[in-house]
Amino acid sequence: MVDNADQNGDPDWLKNLPIRSEEIGFAPDKLVKCPNCGKANAPNRTTCLYCGAPPAGVSGADRLEIRAIENWENGSNIVLMDAGDGEFEKAADLMAGVAGSDREIFNAAFESGKQVPLVRVASAEQAEWVVQKLRELRIETAVVDDAVLQANVPPLRLRSIGFEADQLNLGLFNVGEVYPIAADDLILIVAGTIVEGRKESVERRKLRGAKMLDEASTSSDEPIIDLYSKNDPLGWRIPARGFDFSCLGPGKSLLVGENMKKLIARLVEFAPRARFSDDYASVMSLVEPVWPSEVRREGRILDRKDVSTVFMTNNATQFTKYSRMQWRLLYEEKV
Repeated sequence: MVDNADQNGDPDWLKNLPIRSEEIGFAPDKLVKCPNCGKANAPNRTTCLYCGAPPAGVSGADRLEIRAIENWENGSNIVLMDAGDGEFEKAADLMAGVAGSDREIFNAAFESGKQVPLVRVASAEQAEWVVQKLRELRIETAVVDDAVLQANVPPLRLRSIGFEADQLNLGLFNVGEVYPIAADDLILIVAGTIVEGRKESVERRKLRGAKMLDEASTSSDEPIIDLYSKNDPLGWRIPARGFDFSCLGPGKSLLVGENMKKLIARLVEFAPRARFSDDYASVMSLVEPVWPSEVRREGRILDRKDVSTVFMTNNATQFTKYSRMQWRLLYEEKV
């Protein structure tokens, strides 16, 4: 049997093939109306595509042309330090024009009062421009370079901890070594969560498109604790899985989550001068646009017609950046 063809000679099955497998560009409700000519623009544009005008609330003098930088490139991160009584509305407009993203994200960041990255730019000169413009709006920021965060180098994983009168004995994972650290040298404790997601779909490819046969999503959370000494910007990491909680003594619980909470309390009590940060869970949505979680895609052909696609997400690198950012900011305070 031969498919019918239209007047151009194209068979019906060819006309019905999807042009693309996923949507590209921005949805209509995400477009931004130009304040000058009224035409709709993509939200990541720093000028109107049609008339060249800057976004609403941003003058030509308050506009910075920047390019999007890849995750693997070294950039400069502008980190919110103190929003105080700053002019949030004007600052949000400014940052939306610089970053090409939703101004509400910046409003939420300013209102949170937390130390979070606002935007990532390609050069120190661009970073200084943003810092100065925000300072004029009574919002203080700091610049932390990707190079000092060393996110490609993971923290040393710990297997155990021993508490002595004025010293911690850090048991390194899988090497049998113990690293001693004085209580006064422990200056930062950062609590967070590693979130891993997995989404798998199975499609049957047909001439007229694809049919979804199955789809499943799973996710897992693991609480972690990062420790930093005065002179070590890379730190040590205590994972919930594979850690020996014997250091808790009789207070050790059968539940890993409870043990992590008790261990944090023990560490804070042991090193009262250390700064404790547990804000990560509440600011993840603010951190994500600047330091997105890693996404990995895997596909395989199950047979001649069925294709399996798996998307895996992981925020481990994001948390490492956030954690080390806290050390860098604390270090600069002490210097």
